[in-house]
Amino acid sequence: MLSEKGRPYRSCLLDPSCRYVRKLPNPVLREKKYRYAIYRGISPEEFYTAADRLFTALRRKELDYKRFITEVNFLCGGSRNMPFVKNINSRNFGVKNSMVLLAFCTALVEDDVETLKFSQIRYLYGRRSEETQREFESGDHILFTAGRLEHTCDYGLADTTEYRLTDKAREELLGSLAASDKKKVKENNIIRAETLAEKKLYYPPRVCSQIDELASLLREDNFAPIVKRLKESAMLAGTAVPFFFKIQKQQN
Repeated sequence: MLSEKGRPYRSCLLDPSCRYVRKLPNPVLREKKYRYAIYRGISPEEFYTAADRLFTALRRKELDYKRFITEVNFLCGGSRNMPFVKNINSRNFGVKNSMVLLAFCTALVEDDVETLKFSQIRYLYGRRSEETQREFESGDHILFTAGRLEHTCDYGLADTTEYRLTDKAREELLGSLAASDKKKVKENNIIRAETLAEKKLYYPPRVCSQIDELASLLREDNFAPIVKRLKESAMLAGTAVPFFFKIQKQQN
């Protein structure tokens, strides 16, 4: 990162030994001086609430990107023992990628949203967003190769347009919040067994006879001899047993 004069300075987000304090900007809206918030001694929940407010301010253009990064630096600088800050400080993902991980963690903790589309994080990448989007879709981006993000799955197929934190990333970045997140259960998404009304199933006579025949084939006295004969013939003795028995019965 660069200071306003173009000289590099250490980021509190990426260097835990940083003690850099930026000069306050010129008076902003309503002729009031901009004051940085104090983030020392906050809880993990308060950390992500503060991050959520900063992301919202950036999206609404109430903060420009430089001031947003500075605020996040102060937030992380006052929360050096937070699992997210410790983990990010130990890796070299770069500022923008670190902001994306923070966005995923914040969405999960604050809004219980597990997945994000690239359109929801595009504003964090700026001019390189199109190139980065291709890397996200192909899975070649550093956050994917480093095991931090993964594609979601839809009916067993990867959805390359929607992304989430990996289980490993949740544990490393969220710490105790990841454990509590696993315990969260949405009651409205659960159908309890005791609430199900019993229903009787009725089948046509032909289907009933086939069900009875299959049940007969699977009885121990019929099933065991067939399995033994198949094994003696070096044949597989799995799901094909009932069909083999039926063929033998028809041949006889």
